[in-house]
Amino acid sequence: MLLIDLDGLGAGLDAQVEAILKICREAGCTEVRAAKSPEERLKWWTIRKGAFGAAGNLAPNYVVQDGVIPRSKLTEILAACVRAGGTISGEHGIGIEKMAGMNVVFTPGDLTAQRAVHDALDPRDLSNPRKIFPV
Repeated sequence: MLLIDLDGLGAGLDAQVEAILKICREAGCTEVRAAKSPEERLKWWTIRKGAFGAAGNLAPNYVVQDGVIPRSKLTEILAACVRAGGTISGEHGIGIEKMAGMNVVFTPGDLTAQRAVHDALDPRDLSNPRKIFPV
């Protein structure tokens, strides 16, 4: 199951949904559906979050294959997200793993300004020390 969640302004979102549905169909997905309401969307996410535990109870030999990429290639992936109109983080923040990718989104001047604000508000670097800005 591939669950794709879109976020953004309402204007243009329907076109994005249709484009993604078309890509999925052309890629050979056996069933493609779009949630018809926020309640249906929430239901799908709830099912998805409980699926691994349920599958493990039904079939103890069930194996989850969760694909990953080497961290050294993460900046290449993040740059593709930015080129597509996204950013380098969704809901979880930047963190240590993506700190070096901030230059994909922000100019050196942006980072300098952000650092100046941080230093003014937290001069002793007590809030998330060494976890916000690339060194």
